[in-house]
Amino acid sequence: MTCADENRCLSSNRCGNNRYCLPSNDPSGFTCHCNSFQGYVEGDSGQCQRYPSKNVVITARMDFKEAFKNPTSKAFKETAAVFENAILKTFKENPSTNDVLSVVVPLMEEGSVVIRSVALFETAAPSNAILRQVLASSNTLTDGSTVIDIDQNSILVDDEAIDCVPTYCMNGGTCETSGIFPYTNNTCRCPESFSGQRCESDVLPPPEDGLSTLAIVFIIVGSIALILVVVVLLLCMCLYTQSLHAKASANHRNRVVGRDDTGSDNYGFPPMALDGYVDRSRSVLGYEATRMDRLMDGISHSPYQQQVIH
Repeated sequence: MTCADENRCLSSNRCGNNRYCLPSNDPSGFTCHCNSFQGYVEGDSGQCQRYPSKNVVITARMDFKEAFKNPTSKAFKETAAVFENAILKTFKENPSTNDVLSVVVPLMEEGSVVIRSVALFETAAPSNAILRQVLASSNTLTDGSTVIDIDQNSILVDDEAIDCVPTYCMNGGTCETSGIFPYTNNTCRCPESFSGQRCESDVLPPPEDGLSTLAIVFIIVGSIALILVVVVLLLCMCLYTQSLHAKASANHRNRVVGRDDTGSDNYGFPPMALDGYVDRSRSVLGYEATRMDRLMDGISHSPYQQQVIH
């Protein structure tokens, strides 16, 4: 039977109440197996024989493989055998549970790996509390060669098949099971604030009218920061402008008070030009002084001046 072929086990309950159907390569396209969840196992005569049983669910800390969904796959059979031997070994080593006959793992589910097993006993089965206590005494299981990490708080024990593991739906989701074993589907009804196959995703709340308090705080802080930046820029511009004015004033005072680096005088005239101007001024002053001397000499020798004196 290939993947493209119809799964004949889904069309109806072909195997009766004490058995369940699995696809196969047989000409009929399916095989019937004793319903171990109800404590039935196949006896020597090929008939399903019922034993006292307990349903045990354990969550293993390991990656789930897609092949684990198919109980007929090689990966499923190999992994199931490891868990069957590990659980059986744990019960056999404890005096209160060593009456166990066998352990079967008919199903594995997601959520790391959820192991659905059934422990069969020769006589009356121990209580649920004792079985759980024995399995939860360690955070590992081993078949003697393989060690498996388990979640001690996830261990469930019940008389009947456990439809949906409480840890399957997350964040308060409610689990519902549908379908025909072993082709059952778990569906989670999630609270309003979560979504996803197992209610694992948060649902963002719808936007409220107006701005939230956090948005208002961000706006206020951003506005204050912007104002501070503007004030700092203006202050820097003012200081730079004052520096330019101070430098210009200093240059102006240097030109008025003394010569600059080119050798100019206080008035900006070159030295040689100023020297010529001084020489010419001295010539004019000398000429005027000579005229005044002559005038005074003439007055002193005037006959009128002499008559007045006498």
